[in-house]
Amino acid sequence: MAAIQSIGAPGAAHVAYAHAFLEGLPPVVFAAAHDPSQAPALVYALLVDAEPGVRDAQLTVVGQHDPEAFARIPPLLGPLLGLSTAARLPLLQLALGALRGLSGLTLERFLATITALIHADARVTPFELALQKLVTRHLYRAQHPAHAGHEVHSLGALAEPVATVLSTLAFLGSTDTAVAQHAFAAGVAHLGPLNRPVTLRPRELCTLPRFDAALDQLARLTFPIKKRVINAAAHVVFADGRIDENEAEMLRAVAAILDCPMPPILEQATHTGAPGQMALA
Repeated sequence: MAAIQSIGAPGAAHVAYAHAFLEGLPPVVFAAAHDPSQAPALVYALLVDAEPGVRDAQLTVVGQHDPEAFARIPPLLGPLLGLSTAARLPLLQLALGALRGLSGLTLERFLATITALIHADARVTPFELALQKLVTRHLYRAQHPAHAGHEVHSLGALAEPVATVLSTLAFLGSTDTAVAQHAFAAGVAHLGPLNRPVTLRPRELCTLPRFDAALDQLARLTFPIKKRVINAAAHVVFADGRIDENEAEMLRAVAAILDCPMPPILEQATHTGAPGQMALA
């Protein structure tokens, strides 16, 4: 799959896409992504829901937690609504550098506000999960540059978290167990050598805490093995020959969380409204 092969080595088409993405950003959004004083407001704005009731509740949360950032949000909302779903994760990654200066109570307030915004509607979407984990990991590393976790060189040693991630992706595409089993098997077939069998987890066990914990464990894998996991994940979401925006964003989120950012999926058109779309419970 070309999208996986291009990890770490983007092709000319991906470079052209990146240039077009940057040039297409509204000036107010581009400026906020590079300004440490505006970047927190941009992150909050990315989390604001389009549904008025949820949006009002979220803005109230920001006003209570971070009044200074709250004042910077309104000019960003309109331009952000005009961006495609696929642009949200790259925009977040663009803003991470401007957030590195956050520390102490300011950092605690920022992370607490993100958590409150995400849970304002009692559900967590793939993008919200990715945003929280990427921001937390990035800022933790900024505060602890010397910290290095113990790398894992065997995929078999983490067979359980692999099964959890692939199962969650399989059920993201369909709530039908038979369909999810087919997608899961397609992914496992592309994992490569594995000294332990992995099986589809029941849908009720594919929860946010389990998925979150599984990704944390897989982040300890070496880069080549991470690519095997992402390759398997890609074959899970492509098992039915198509991919919706929710699945595409989740796949790119998993890759980013595993420190293997994926270029845009250029060879496969997406569709919307798939019946298996769901938020993580």
